[in-house]
Amino acid sequence: MPVEADVQPAVAAAVPGCEERGMPKDMASQLTALLRRLPDWMRRDIAATDPARRERAEEALHAMLLALIQGTAGSVSGQDG
Repeated sequence: MPVEADVQPAVAAAVPGCEERGMPKDMASQLTALLRRLPDWMRRDIAATDPARRERAEEALHAMLLALIQGTAGSVSGQDG
């Protein structure tokens, strides 16, 4: 099963109104790209048992997702566009 099939329902559940409007294809592909380029430290720390490490990773992921949703992902990651 492609990653996109798992991602879209998760985003629809997390973003109010997304399910009714449907997630744009470009948003789905951008989200998939964001998840694929997550740093190793973030992947490890999200699964960590240490609450401080997990919170740090969750906050970083939150910022990345918020930037993507608001359309500013390029400026956060240092990319143009």
